[in-house]
Amino acid sequence: MVKLSLSLRHSAVAVLLVCGAGTLQAQPREGVDVGGISPMAKLVPAETVERSAGQQYAQLLQQGAQKNALAAPDQPQLKRLRAIAQRIIPYAMAWNPRAKD
Repeated sequence: MVKLSLSLRHSAVAVLLVCGAGTLQAQPREGVDVGGISPMAKLVPAETVERSAGQQYAQLLQQGAQKNALAAPDQPQLKRLRAIAQRIIPYAMAWNPRAKD
């Protein structure tokens, strides 16, 4: 009786795993579903938003330099952060092809 019950449990678990694996393969992308394009994205072209963000970032860098608040280029933490950014940028391109720029 115990062997039959144990065998039945193993069979049930195997069936659940096989069914679960089938649903995983049906998904087009791994990870979290981020949905479609936001309706807000249609209000202002991405190039305009990115150009404005670039200008604001340049201004922020200039202000930081004036206050001597920026990390030195050879600072280890800055090097690590830049290395991490270079490793994750290829994954961002699946959602935003302009991420490489």
